[in-house]
Amino acid sequence: MFRISSSPFRLRAPAARMVAGAGVAIACLAALITGVAASAAPTGPSTAGRVSAPKTTAAAKLDHQLCYSASGKIKVPNNIELFNQFAPKGFRIKVGRIVAHCNPVEKILPTGAKFPITNPAAHLLCLTISAATQATHQVIVTNQFGADGLITGQPNLLCLPSWKSLKGPPHQKKPQPPGLSHFTCYPVTLAPGATGYPNVPAFVGLLDEFVKKPQRAKVSAIPNELCLPTKKVIGKKVTPAVNPRLHLLCFPVSQTPIIKKVWDQNQFGTQVITIGKTTNLCLPSLKQVIVPVDHQLCYTAAGQYKIPSNIELFNQFSPKGFKPKVGPVAIHCNPVVKILPTGLAFGVTNPAAHLLCFGMSTAQQPTPEVVVTNQFGSGTLIPGQPNLLCLPSWKSLTGPPKQSAPQPPGLSHFTCYPVQEVAGTSGYKPPPGIQLKDEFAKKPVTVRISPVPQELCLPTKKIVGKTTSPIVNAITHLLCFPVTKTPIISPIWDQNQFGTAKLAVQATKWLCVPSTKKVVTKP
Repeated sequence: MFRISSSPFRLRAPAARMVAGAGVAIACLAALITGVAASAAPTGPSTAGRVSAPKTTAAAKLDHQLCYSASGKIKVPNNIELFNQFAPKGFRIKVGRIVAHCNPVEKILPTGAKFPITNPAAHLLCLTISAATQATHQVIVTNQFGADGLITGQPNLLCLPSWKSLKGPPHQKKPQPPGLSHFTCYPVTLAPGATGYPNVPAFVGLLDEFVKKPQRAKVSAIPNELCLPTKKVIGKKVTPAVNPRLHLLCFPVSQTPIIKKVWDQNQFGTQVITIGKTTNLCLPSLKQVIVPVDHQLCYTAAGQYKIPSNIELFNQFSPKGFKPKVGPVAIHCNPVVKILPTGLAFGVTNPAAHLLCFGMSTAQQPTPEVVVTNQFGSGTLIPGQPNLLCLPSWKSLTGPPKQSAPQPPGLSHFTCYPVQEVAGTSGYKPPPGIQLKDEFAKKPVTVRISPVPQELCLPTKKIVGKTTSPIVNAITHLLCFPVTKTPIISPIWDQNQFGTAKLAVQATKWLCVPSTKKVVTKP
């Protein structure tokens, strides 16, 4: 945002380890786009646009903001602490220079639909910040332009609610306008498999205080900054977030007219601001943090469980559900560290969460052709009928896990389907020299991975009687490739919703890679 984040964002190691867990394909986001995007347009289009406005509350109102590069002098306190949903325990910042001024703006779509300003006094003044390294996140962000998956960088901006005047100091009694949060902004890049926001129109009309009539502008489909509502603490003075639910997602926008000098008033005082070029259009948005899914190293296994007879499964191939016949234990999977020949490691984020897979059969289910994307490439696959149900499971090498919860948190159930590549295609290229290390190995083991996948596993909701196990991460699937031999420890003990059993681990079978999928729409 505003030049300081225009250079490509380089993933820090924690982010690199998480990349595979949440690449987002638009097809997987249909429910979010339709179910959330409407509420992410808090002001709604005006009746002049001939579009009915969604019902909202006063607390939900957040205007679009049109932002400009800016400069000026400012005196900043040195004991600022920020709290937001990425950093609920707070972090201290060092504040730098003024880089942006933002006006509330009316957005007009090519259809004539208008999204008017509801809080015309509430502007933003944004300053650069630096801080100790913060956790990076993978998120789905939804707004009027659709939904997509993003990876956040380190916080780089603090935006203050500000009064603004075109003629001189605002001289307002209150240091800042009401009804607008402070924001902490993070540079963002597209997650693997993400392609940009699908509903960005060819142009939009923008009308703010710098112009007398709407200006036609072009907006990029790829955002560059995500701004989180933030609580700011300076000593004993606390400024709470006005609406923690609503964020701003900022997209580069083409040039619009400017007024070269304005006066801003906020909690840091009153400043003369020099306005530069138009930089970003920031949209009211909702975000969902994605729970990462680890690589899984899978082994053939055997063991005895008592299987309930009234299981029902729901996933994106079978949204209406189906009742399987579940058979014996077939596969046990460990979360595994994957190390590329370059030395880049994809670590384990949820070491307690294993999978135990049971063979199953069912009545004929829909199995659409899909494009599946992961770190090894992208391929078009034809699924067969579901043949495995995988349960999140505790695992112990020494005896029954005896966990109080029946299954580990943070991992979905999965329904798995055998897959074949479309004839004449070969989309995956696992590099030679990959190393794997799970709980069965004392040190990383070099393996060979087949480029031909065998199984695609979909996150699944499972219902047994009155007990529902919801999907934890609807976006990330597992695509499983045959892999060469790795060390084995046997027996082991697995605990899950079906009970606890002693298992015989037999042979290494698959490396299952976090993946995204898109259903192929045929003409």
